[in-house]
Order: sequence, then C-alpha cells, then structure tokens
Amino acid sequence: MKARWSLYALPLAALLAFAGCQTVDPPPAQNLLYLQLDDSLKRYDAVLVDIFDRDSSDHLLTHLWNKRLQAPGSEIPAYDINALGTNRFIIRVQGIKANQLALQTRIFYAPPPEHPTVLHDSVPPLAPQNWLTSLTPSVGAMTPDFKPDSQNYQIKMPEKMDSLNFILVTAYQGASIDFNGSPAISGQGTKFVKIGNAPDTLLARVTDTSTGTPSTREYHIIIFPTLPQGVSLLSLVPSTGRLGTEFTPQQTVYNLYMDPDKDTVSFLATPSPGTTLVTIDGLAVFQGQQSQIITVARGTTYTVPITVHRGSDVGYYQITLDHTQGSSH
Repeated sequence: MKARWSLYALPLAALLAFAGCQTVDPPPAQNLLYLQLDDSLKRYDAVLVDIFDRDSSDHLLTHLWNKRLQAPGSEIPAYDINALGTNRFIIRVQGIKANQLALQTRIFYAPPPEHPTVLHDSVPPLAPQNWLTSLTPSVGAMTPDFKPDSQNYQIKMPEKMDSLNFILVTAYQGASIDFNGSPAISGQGTKFVKIGNAPDTLLARVTDTSTGTPSTREYHIIIFPTLPQGVSLLSLVPSTGRLGTEFTPQQTVYNLYMDPDKDTVSFLATPSPGTTLVTIDGLAVFQGQQSQIITVARGTTYTVPITVHRGSDVGYYQITLDHTQGSSH
C-alpha cells in the first residue's frame, strides 16, 4: 500500500486561508493532492491553478484548473502526484478579474521533514478599463480618426441626412455604456439620434466597476449638419495664427493655432451672395469689416461659433482657438 501523502497542517491552514485557499486532509493509502479553493475565489472572473517544478520554477508540470469557480473546491478532482515525476513542486493559484491579475498565491511543497510554505504575492491593483476600442458612426465623416485616448470628435453629416447612430465597442466587456442618456450594448447599434439644423453634441460614457470603485470616461461627439444650399462663407481670414487646414466653404470645423506672442485675434469673413447676416462669437459682423477682437488666455483653448443667415436658412461654422502650443503646432 502506498504511503499516505498530505498537504495539510494546522499552521499551513491559517496561511492558506489568508491566501484564499484551503487544504483538505485526503483519505489514506494514496499519494493524492486534494486542493479545495475557498468560496472567496468565486468573485474572480477566472481562477487558474498550475503546478510547477520547484527546482525549475518556470517549468510547468500540469494545469489543474482554468475557469470560473462556481462552487467550493470539490470541483477540482484529486490529483495523483506520482504523475508529476517529482516530489518537490509549487502550486500557483491566480485570480483573474477584468482581464487583469488580481491574486497570486504560491504553495511550495517538498516531502517531510520540510514543511509546505505559502507565499501570497503582491500584485498591482486593478486598473479601470473604461475606454472604447472603436466608435463608428452609421453615416458622416468623423474627424479625427478614432483613438481610445482621444475623447473629442466631430462629424459632418451628408446632405439630406438628419439622423445617425453608432456602434461602440468597449475594451472590457464588463464595462457599461451610456450613450446620449440611454444604455447601449458593446458591439451593437445605439438608438438613432435626430439632428436638427444646428450643431449638436452627443455624449458617450463608459463605466467600469470591476475595481470596486466606478470609473467613467466620456467621449464627446459634435455633429454638424450639412450647410443649406447657398448658405456659406466664401472665405475666413484670421488676423493672426494659422488654421489647421485650409479654409473651404463646405468644411465647417477648424482649429486656429495662435501665435505664441499673440493673445488676441479677429476675423474677416466673406459670405456667399444673398447672405443677410453673419455673426462671429454671437456678434453681427458687417461685410468687408473685421469682427470684434477675441482674447484667448495663453495655455487655453476657446471655441468661436459663426453663423451665416440667408432668410430662414442658417449655416454654422466652428473655430477652436488653440493657444496651448503656438502656431508651430
């Protein structure tokens, strides 16, 4: 009859309880490893249990478990350690949550007279995964190209289109999405949003609660309707600074990079024929005259709205004055 083998000892039991594991004294007559995982491990998305060679700790001997724990450790069957080919080994228990390592415990075993020892490794705290990996509108041209760390976007609607929706994909499937005040599902289309004649800002909020503290990231999307026929600016010339892209009548969103030594700017706007009114930053501008002077504090940005009126039709432009980096941007 084979000698009885046990990983159970009173001092060890206390250590294992701290590490999230418990041992069970096996029945006699076999060299069997009985490992019972504590119920507290059920809070992890997956639990990995592996056995490594103690004399070569990077040498994996066998996988015992690699999935979510639904019930106590009776799910893990007894393992015959004779199959390991060694009597010195390390049992590693890992808890995975939100695709991140959240727990790591190592049990070092060698036959008596050496006693099993437990090391509960320190692992980095969970980082919230509250970002999108993609944001795709059903229509329109979005600028800039999507990047998870970029949180501000603009979309110009095609002509005769007045509604759109989005497909948002989260980095972590456990994160929740609130889109424009309504819940959305990662990878599925959001509710359609009706766009009027004026620019509209939509808000997507991604929240991850896996760390125990809710963490939210917001994405802002400004929607610009297509300009009505014949309602536009033919040119827009700033008194200082540099437009990020050359002005064209149908492009309605621009950045103006300020000169480092200038804190003020005005604009000369030339409207299309038949225009009845142009406003810049809320004040009317007469044709052929400079607009009012606009002051931008250094190190900041300021958004200037411009409207072009022709009867009841209104066209909208937007210029963001950027005084954070200078015109050499």
